[in-house]
Amino acid sequence: MGSNVYFPVLWLVIATLVIGIFAATSAMSYFRLVMAENAVVGGQSRRQLSYLKQLHWLLWAIAGTMCAGGVAAWYQEKSANDKDILVKRTQLMPVFDKNNMWEAPDPYLAETDKQAKLIAYGRDIIARTHLRIGASNSEVVVAEWFATRI
Repeated sequence: MGSNVYFPVLWLVIATLVIGIFAATSAMSYFRLVMAENAVVGGQSRRQLSYLKQLHWLLWAIAGTMCAGGVAAWYQEKSANDKDILVKRTQLMPVFDKNNMWEAPDPYLAETDKQAKLIAYGRDIIARTHLRIGASNSEVVVAEWFATRI
């Protein structure tokens, strides 16, 4: 199951468990109040109170385990994604050779860079400078053709 479905469902289940914990806690406080008021009912309710205490701690244990599992799964997926991006970037990274003419690197490198927005802004400035300075129409057509090839 992909993380697009897995993580939201996981956190929904955890939220449901927390709601169950609060319900068990409120039931325990109600039974404690009833036990304090009436000794006869207190004797009958001890078993239920014990059961609710066990349920309370069981729900906390499940919720804690699921939270830890969710964080671990998220970290593992993030690490695997970062590793895949690093592998792809090293494969696409241009190698400097003084005998060859310079070629623009693959656009994927700019998309996966930590400063992707800054790179896109700089590329936009270079590609559209002619619009800001005021070139003639023939120069605009040639510049736009080059901008699509970069």
